[in-house]
Amino acid sequence: MNDVLYIPKNIVGSMNTSDNGVLATVVLSCYYRNSKLEEIISIKATSQFVCGSFDKRFMDSLRDGIKELEEKKYININWSDNDRYIIDMAPLEKLRAENYIILRTIEFIEIYRSGSKSRNSVLRCCLSIFGHWNVTSSIGSEYKGKICTISQNRLADSSGKDVRTFRKCLDYLEKIGIIYIARMSRHGKCGDDKKRLNNFIARSCDKDLCDSIASEGGKTINIDESNVSNMKRRYKQIYNQLAAGNYNYEPDVVDE
Repeated sequence: MNDVLYIPKNIVGSMNTSDNGVLATVVLSCYYRNSKLEEIISIKATSQFVCGSFDKRFMDSLRDGIKELEEKKYININWSDNDRYIIDMAPLEKLRAENYIILRTIEFIEIYRSGSKSRNSVLRCCLSIFGHWNVTSSIGSEYKGKICTISQNRLADSSGKDVRTFRKCLDYLEKIGIIYIARMSRHGKCGDDKKRLNNFIARSCDKDLCDSIASEGGKTINIDESNVSNMKRRYKQIYNQLAAGNYNYEPDVVDE
C-alpha cells in the first residue's frame, strides 16, 4: 500500500458523503497506483492491515462505504464476492486530480488502532484539519501549508459535525500524537475591534513551527475583514445543514 495518500477533497469534504463513504475513499487511496486504475480490494486483508485484526465494525463500514461510492458513481465495481472486489477507480482518480488532501498511511492506521469507538468521526475531523492548512499570502512562507489557522467552528462545519463532537475528536487526535495544538489566549485586531486569535494546529512533526507562530501571538497572520466573510460562510453552512434536517448543533450556535 502507498505510504502517502492523496484523498479526493471533493468527496471527503462533501456533506453528501457519509463517514463510511469517507473511510472507503481513504482505503481505496491506499490501493491506488498510477499505472493501474483497476484494483483488487480485500475487505479482510484491509482490516488486518489497518486495524491489526478482523474488525467487524471496520469491515461492515468499509463494505457500506464502497457500496455508497458505487451508487454515487465515484467507482465502478466490476466483480465482488462480499470480501474481494475488483474496482475501476477511474472516476475517483479524476476527482483526485482536481483537488486532494494528503494523509499519511501511518496516521490512518494510528486512528484505527487507537481504540476509539468513534474512529470514523475522528478520521473525518482529521481530514477536515488537513484540508485547511493555510496556504494563503497571509501567513509566512515557512508556515505555509503546515499550519491550520481557522476556527474550530468552521472546521466542525466542514466536517459535518457539531462543535462538541469536533472538539472531542480534536482532543483525541492530539492525545494519540497525530496533531499538535498551540492554544491561544491573546487577541488580535480587526479594525477597531479585538478578536480572540484562533488556536494554531499542525502535525505533531511540525510542533516547533506551530509554537513559533504562536509565540509571536499570530503577528504573521493578517487579521482583517476576511473574518466577516468567514462568519458569513459559516452561517450559510449551518443554515444549509439545518435545512437538510441536521440539528446536531449546540443551542447557542443555532440562536447565533
